[in-house]
Amino acid sequence: MPANRIFAFASHARSFEFVLPRLDVLCRTLARILASQCFGERGWSLQQKLDLAHTVLDENPQEFFYPGLSRD
Repeated sequence: MPANRIFAFASHARSFEFVLPRLDVLCRTLARILASQCFGERGWSLQQKLDLAHTVLDENPQEFFYPGLSRD
């Protein structure tokens, strides 16, 4: 699946206290996946893993909720 099609987290929540535990689980799971042997065997560098995490957690939601908005 292309990285720009992955949307890691969305929530219809009324309070930060409701969202925080779910976001924590998401970040821990993503970190475990990126640290797994699977990515190491493919020769991914640390920077490539960080770039993927940034895409999934920041760029994809930004593009979904605010399409065409430049962050520059």
